[in-house]
Amino acid sequence: MTEDRAAIINKITAYLGFAIKSGAVSFGLDALKNAGGSRLALIDEGLSDKSKKEAAYFADKKKIPLILTDRLSLLVHRENVKIVIIGERNLAERIQESFKKLSEVKEHE
Repeated sequence: MTEDRAAIINKITAYLGFAIKSGAVSFGLDALKNAGGSRLALIDEGLSDKSKKEAAYFADKKKIPLILTDRLSLLVHRENVKIVIIGERNLAERIQESFKKLSEVKEHE
């Protein structure tokens, strides 16, 4: 049975909430530049093109998977958040898997 879009978004929000509560999250471009041992970076589509390129450069340099998403602030329940870095491996993997499922659901809509 395929999960619907809302259920997947709820799951991503829950995983991000767990990561925040456990202290496994950093916010912002400076955090990405200084990221050591990070497992995943989420970038909001509303980020400026210059900052997106800079974020992509640092993520690539540090071999951190990068996911571009919309409404990142809503997912983390914080205003004006454009970059989120996840440091905990298991949560990063679950979030990546959920975003992959979400993209598959979007393709079939």
